[in-house]
Amino acid sequence: MVQMGQLIDTHVGNRIHLRRLLLGVSELSLGRVIGCTVLQIKRYELGLDRIEASKLFEMADALDVPVTYFFEGLKALSMKLNSEEENYEFEDDATELIAAYHGKTTEERVDVFEHVVARGRPDPDKLN
Repeated sequence: MVQMGQLIDTHVGNRIHLRRLLLGVSELSLGRVIGCTVLQIKRYELGLDRIEASKLFEMADALDVPVTYFFEGLKALSMKLNSEEENYEFEDDATELIAAYHGKTTEERVDVFEHVVARGRPDPDKLN
């Protein structure tokens, strides 16, 4: 079973990685803003190194999100892991999808977003 500390470190790292990609910020740029090397950013994103609270605060400011952003979805993930006893890893296809999304124009992004949201809505006829 996954240790809770490792689960949190990995989840927070994944959220940093996701937000950085969504903003189109390089590891180098983020590192310069918060005073870290590219290697350290990679280690944080992979969950290999635990992030100090002060550094997480700087990271949130640099990525323009509240600190709580990095912990969103953690409770549900923890409950899922405890019930299914499976490993948690950031999906490579999600990273690829985000990178592709970032490479699109604003108009294309809106189209993709609307398509994904529409596909995610439940069919009202199947709810009852």
